[in-house]
Amino acid sequence: SRDASKFTPANAQGVIAVSAIDENKNLATFSNTLENIQMGIAAPGQNIISTTPNHSYKTFSGTSMATPYVAGLVAVFKALQPDITTEEIFSILDKTGSETSQTNLSGKLIQPGQSIEYFINYFSHQEEF
Repeated sequence: SRDASKFTPANAQGVIAVSAIDENKNLATFSNTLENIQMGIAAPGQNIISTTPNHSYKTFSGTSMATPYVAGLVAVFKALQPDITTEEIFSILDKTGSETSQTNLSGKLIQPGQSIEYFINYFSHQEEF
């Protein structure tokens, strides 16, 4: 629950920092805040179901559970448009993201379907990137 601008890699130039949001769109109590981060976005990070050894499942919480959501979207964008920049990716995530209960602290909550739709519409009208 501290200012992420004091920590690396969140404060590094060109990095998209990810906060964790709970099921009620609240900033998770363990998540750092992004109010002083240039490119900050939120993703689900509390009570996330994950696989565990021996063919079982457990729920986990943490920004380590939130960042894979963003990394997955970034991978889709990069696979479809390898030259897309981090700033362009963040712009799409931010434009299509939804408000949280504390957007100023968390960043907008990613909306994967909307962001992919926006990406496809945007780049389908571009002759050249």
